[in-house]
Amino acid sequence: MDKQLEDAIRTLAEGHGVNPEVLLAGFASVDMPPELARTVAAVLDGIDGFSDSCEPEPADD
Repeated sequence: MDKQLEDAIRTLAEGHGVNPEVLLAGFASVDMPPELARTVAAVLDGIDGFSDSCEPEPADD
């Protein structure tokens, strides 16, 4: 992952109150060109409730 993409993902995460390391790990786990990853990050940034979808579901005890 290039530095520009990593910075964009960190900015996205911080702007939505999401742990940047979690979001970086998610992007790193998918094989896609950096240009596509930047586009995905831009789309996610425009989705209302994006940060809500990044929270893990509570475990049933």
